[in-house]
Amino acid sequence: MHHAQSNTPFGYEASTANSLFREDLGKTPLKRITSRSEIAASLPRFSVFPDHFVMDEHGMLMRDSFEEVQRVELYYKTPRSFLFQMNRLSSEEWQKEQMQDDSSAPPITLATIEPGSDEKSLTAWLSNEKSYQFRKDRKLDIDVCKIIDRDLICRYPGKSVYQIDSEQKARLANILQHDYHLPISQIRRCLAL
Repeated sequence: MHHAQSNTPFGYEASTANSLFREDLGKTPLKRITSRSEIAASLPRFSVFPDHFVMDEHGMLMRDSFEEVQRVELYYKTPRSFLFQMNRLSSEEWQKEQMQDDSSAPPITLATIEPGSDEKSLTAWLSNEKSYQFRKDRKLDIDVCKIIDRDLICRYPGKSVYQIDSEQKARLANILQHDYHLPISQIRRCLAL
């Protein structure tokens, strides 16, 4: 949502928000694939993954394989509390409430969630939080990652953006900017720059 990928946290398919309180929120249960051979068939050749990993029917590793979904649900306590927090806008009031809690930790803000961000980015992300910048006609990050993985990465010896050097990433960034007309901020996210 902050990066203008959806109107709400629930609109982005890969968001953890879609894994929490699934049954309580009336979401259809996903078929769980536990067979290592079926999981391996959906991953790149020679992929290594822990025995406890589970995949859904769409070929995505399920969040509860690598995230503490139940623990997060305990923090929110109820589905209503979770929905309230997911729809709440960042504000000074929210920071003040956090400071009143019996916690020695500093309040969680967008700046702490996105370390290294500058003031201009934070301002844009807060604007996106109100859904002013989301447009359905734009490519989502997941679509850009598919372009990189399926069409562009084959030009280099690595099998992912994490296996190519910075010069090769710069060439890919140039292609994405000029041939696909994508914004620099999205290119940076998708190329892990």
